[in-house]
Amino acid sequence: MTDPTDEGGPAQPDGAKGLEESKPSREPPGDEEFVPVQTVIVGTGGTPPSAVGYRQRLSPTQVRAKLARRLGEQGAVRTISYIVRRLRKPLILAAGALLFYLLSTAPWLGALDPVGRKTLGVFGVAVLLWMTGALPMMVTGLAVLLLIPLLGILTPRETFSLVTNDAAVFVLGVFILSGALIETGVTKRIALLLMEKFGHSPQALLVTVFLTNVLLSFFISEHAVAAMMFPILLDLARAIQLVSRSQTYVKGLILCAAWGTTAGGILTLLGGGRAPLAVGMMKEVTGVGFGFFEWIKFSAPVTLPIIAGAYVALRLSMKVDLASMAGARQYLRQQIKDIGPPRVREVVCVGILGLCILLWATLGEQYGMAVIALLGAVLVFVFGIASWREVEANVNWGIYLMYGGAICLAQALSRTGVSSWVSETLITNLVDSPAKAVFLVSALALILTEFMSNAAVVAVLLPVALPLSQLYGIDPRVLAVAVAIPAGINFIFPIATPANAIAFSSGFLRMRDVLLPGLILDAFALVVIAVVGLLIWPQLV
Repeated sequence: MTDPTDEGGPAQPDGAKGLEESKPSREPPGDEEFVPVQTVIVGTGGTPPSAVGYRQRLSPTQVRAKLARRLGEQGAVRTISYIVRRLRKPLILAAGALLFYLLSTAPWLGALDPVGRKTLGVFGVAVLLWMTGALPMMVTGLAVLLLIPLLGILTPRETFSLVTNDAAVFVLGVFILSGALIETGVTKRIALLLMEKFGHSPQALLVTVFLTNVLLSFFISEHAVAAMMFPILLDLARAIQLVSRSQTYVKGLILCAAWGTTAGGILTLLGGGRAPLAVGMMKEVTGVGFGFFEWIKFSAPVTLPIIAGAYVALRLSMKVDLASMAGARQYLRQQIKDIGPPRVREVVCVGILGLCILLWATLGEQYGMAVIALLGAVLVFVFGIASWREVEANVNWGIYLMYGGAICLAQALSRTGVSSWVSETLITNLVDSPAKAVFLVSALALILTEFMSNAAVVAVLLPVALPLSQLYGIDPRVLAVAVAIPAGINFIFPIATPANAIAFSSGFLRMRDVLLPGLILDAFALVVIAVVGLLIWPQLV
């Protein structure tokens, strides 16, 4: 499933069969029952408003007729696939209910009291739903916030106070700042200027696209970078007629954007929600926090080698078969001409971001990261840089709810002793030293993030990892980065992050294009994390 930043990602343009059955129309025809649907259309020049239409709600008789038609026209294989798709969500929800019952009543969990067993049951259901995506991530977070007070694990006051955790508020402020940067056109101007100035050759353009996405992901969230950059790149590809003449180069261009966004997003607390989530969960459970530049101190030894490794993997796997850059440079010049000279609100917006970074570095410990992020968000509106309607479109409210549920669940697991029990039962039987414990946690995070949202990986794995700080004498900050940084390293599957999802939705990439280089890059990242975790992180605490 995708980051949080990542529910309901763009649909694949190729092989989208059966669309005629859910094609939206402006008015519900006839007297039959129809339900409204919303279709988000990603264009090449930006993202236009969603188109709202209607989709027919089929009666049981119509469903049976449709099933019979599929059986007759498409064969048994597609019919079985259709049935599985229809039954997947109910079956997963039923499995979740059964899992909760087994965990909350199992006699073999004698080490846990009844409240602890209920907490373990809620954790098991949350893990199942986050991994399968049967429900949107934010809905699972809401379910956690419902079940914890309902089952008497925490009081309602304790539960709902955790929703406004520092990490969740920090992410909210950062989303507003990111939205202002995008709406003012600052990020687009930077991207176009960099590509026009340094993209003089096909090879240079690839480097520039890669490093531009890396740079932007240092300061704004990954999903915002992906949403802004990919329409520009698709227009650029069409401008130089790459669609029909240079398919391999286009693949490299798209993959440079996706992998650059991923590699850059793990450096700072601004690049993605998983890092603030890890910091918030750690602070609630252990009382230990992270400063803005303190996080960079831990992440840079991992990020910089991975950035270099990602670019090397791209150059080795994607052949440059483009001879002329004339069309590309003409397109870039025209785009820069269209956006005109820098405006006052762009300059002020960059100034607000710079002020926030300065305050995080100097006063972050005194006032808290969240307070400074909210200051930046308020200043955006005080100076009239963007309207609330403009910024609101870039604020992922669902992620805010998901983080509240994840932080609440981590606190419940800690208070009831479930997280310590799980760590002692599972991890301590596999490792016998602090170095091996950190490596195992990092490896699990790196593997899981290819198959589920990176924020969900942090929510699932960090509560189990944090008790290792007491078992092995590991600083909790090392465990937080050992989970959060690998959770952001996803170079293969589209479900892990919005950048990958949008890259695959372009229609240029196939799984065979990224599988081998992605596997090699994941293995390289794991080696880097192992070396840094053994030699560098212990020296930084």
